[in-house]
Amino acid sequence: MTADIAFLVVVLPFTIYATWTDLRFMKLKNVMNIALAASFVVVGLIYLPIDQVAFRFGVGIGVFVVLIFLSAAGVFGGGDAKYLAALAPWVWPEDYMAFCFMLSCTLLLALVVQRAIGRIAWVRNATPEWTSWTHTKIPMGYGISGAMALYLAMRALTGGVLIG
Repeated sequence: MTADIAFLVVVLPFTIYATWTDLRFMKLKNVMNIALAASFVVVGLIYLPIDQVAFRFGVGIGVFVVLIFLSAAGVFGGGDAKYLAALAPWVWPEDYMAFCFMLSCTLLLALVVQRAIGRIAWVRNATPEWTSWTHTKIPMGYGISGAMALYLAMRALTGGVLIG
């Protein structure tokens, strides 16, 4: 199994869980983010040299620091900041720009889809306890999950080549 496939297999359940909890509760659980970061250390040490694991984990810490400041300024949700920080080590350094582009696109798409689907009566009736239907804020974890799942699936399917 290649690192790209292993990363997809490990991260995909986290993205599904994060999507569900964000749409239903508008919360991303700290325990999930800790488990996601810890999973990177384990899987990373299997597939990557230790210096790469350390570098990527450092990138995650850097993302956390920047986004926590944005969260404190009210620009970004705290759960979303922690989630992106936990996901950051899973992104290959050469793909940072491509991932940011995917993230921008999926966040916009997630907003449109979530707001549109939330207006359909049978969907709302089937999920009346979902906080995101009536909340004024956007469930960004849903879009973040989409970007990560898409990114890792594309890497796994193309053998790690996104651009070129």
